[in-house]
Amino acid sequence: MMPPTKTTIPITMAMGTRSIERIIAWIVGYSLCFGMATGVYTFRKRHRITHANDYRAAFDHRLCKSSGPLVVYARPNVTTEHRLGLSVPRRVGRAVDRVRIKRLIREAFRLERGGLTPEGCPPLDLVVCVKPHRALTLDRYRELLCDITGRLSREVTRRQKKLEAGGNP
Repeated sequence: MMPPTKTTIPITMAMGTRSIERIIAWIVGYSLCFGMATGVYTFRKRHRITHANDYRAAFDHRLCKSSGPLVVYARPNVTTEHRLGLSVPRRVGRAVDRVRIKRLIREAFRLERGGLTPEGCPPLDLVVCVKPHRALTLDRYRELLCDITGRLSREVTRRQKKLEAGGNP
């Protein structure tokens, strides 16, 4: 009996780059995302704010910043990861538009989750409220989300230092 041999897939330029990307994605187990492994870029249930009490707590914490069509309420959480909650009212547009905006914001959060806040800042519960607007590009939502969360994280660390010093936040 012959020993098993490695099977190779002949890849030629005639197949086109699209086919090559599909083959590579299939081999890696659909974990190819623009040349990077996607293990870090998942969006699981633990990354979502799911309970009304958590939304209420973020609103009651009274830490909010806005930029463009996004208003983000934040609150430090006890988990090890940032969590996202979305609030997109009907006045934003038709259901198709609201779902598209939610999808884009969720994707922006998924891609930027690892670098949203600097070292030393606790993970945050982020509730993103959307003002009426036309859907922006994914890159624009990523910029807005990074900008707002950067400002929020600075405010959180400022409040924590003030509490440690014995003052009121």
